[in-house]
Amino acid sequence: MILDQPEVEIINLNGKSLSKMNNLRLLKISNVHISGDLEYLSNELRFLKWHKYPSNSLPSSFHPQNLCKLNMCYSHVQHLWNGIKAFEKLKSMKLSHSYNLIRTPDFTQIPNLERLDLEGCISLLEVHESVGLLTKLVLLNLKDCKNLVRFPSSVCGLKSLKNLNLYGCLKLEKLPQNLGEVECLEELDLSGTAIRELPPSITLLTHLEKLSLRGCNGQQNRTWTSSIWSLLLPKRYQDSICLSLANLIGGVTDITLAVMFLKLRLLERSSQSAQFHICLSGGEIPEWFSNRSNGASVRIQLPPHRFNDNFMGLIVCLVFSLSDFSNQTCEESRQFWEIRCLLEIKYIVSFSFTFLTPSSSTVESDHLWLGYISPTEFEGISIRKSWLHDIKASFKVYGHGMHGCSVSVKRCGIHLLYK
Repeated sequence: MILDQPEVEIINLNGKSLSKMNNLRLLKISNVHISGDLEYLSNELRFLKWHKYPSNSLPSSFHPQNLCKLNMCYSHVQHLWNGIKAFEKLKSMKLSHSYNLIRTPDFTQIPNLERLDLEGCISLLEVHESVGLLTKLVLLNLKDCKNLVRFPSSVCGLKSLKNLNLYGCLKLEKLPQNLGEVECLEELDLSGTAIRELPPSITLLTHLEKLSLRGCNGQQNRTWTSSIWSLLLPKRYQDSICLSLANLIGGVTDITLAVMFLKLRLLERSSQSAQFHICLSGGEIPEWFSNRSNGASVRIQLPPHRFNDNFMGLIVCLVFSLSDFSNQTCEESRQFWEIRCLLEIKYIVSFSFTFLTPSSSTVESDHLWLGYISPTEFEGISIRKSWLHDIKASFKVYGHGMHGCSVSVKRCGIHLLYK
């Protein structure tokens, strides 16, 4: 049954009428006023989507063994149910902006849950410890749960989790010590929390691609710098990482960490890739880029003798930004930048390089991107060293999964590396 009305056409429904629908398998309700008590929902439901669900909890008799998706955004629930209930086929639970929700249910008997979205549940105080045992959970979204004070102390069971969003959890001060056991974690947003220190195990997150610590209100501990440093060490599997960080102890900032990352990768000769790159928030080309310009292209003109056996490659850099941000629509978990770099040597030979990097969570700001190109990229191509004094680099950036946005390159630079 589908009762999906425009907001200007709210209809009335007697809650008791649903008690007669024993075999209902799909229920989608929006902008419907329920009169009377809601005492029953069909236990045959596979799909339940109820915008602004009116009751404090689900009916006590509700035990749908085949329910796959539960979507109750902007509901009035304070809790879903008491005790433990078995929902073995439930894969998605979305309760975002349920402003009265105080606590989550016990997840012990919901073993196949893949997505848990509690964004904007501003009365939520704690997440049940059992969420840390959900081995198939991929997304855990607690964004803007402003009164959340307690997160599970153990997350050892979250072996599939890729995205943990704690943005805007203003009162959250601690992360589980075994966070490093969330071995598949790719995105971690701690912006706007009261986190005081990062657990040492965070350095085990070798698949982490996006990390944001902006606006953390807690007193930052000395472990911040060492933990972030360890995340950037060359043992990482990826050749890219996207950072969004607050200023750290000792004046260590985004750009400082970016340079650390590039230097460490260069020093790791045994595992050095032909190219690697890093993307973070920022609007200025580093001062040590001797060749930089406004716009999407830059030319470097040097004496030919600068290209010798000590030459280690090029670092290219650009600042780009989004326009028409307010009109964008995002495809969740599919946002990334495609950065194309074209190198033209003496107007005779050209090389094209493509870099893919996950988008930053702070899409409103400018982005600073640095990429390394090894001399091995030019092997096998007949290039006269006398040509190498005249190189032009030009850039284009494309945003994927962000429809309605256009991307512009503001500034760019190129820098030569030597042993």
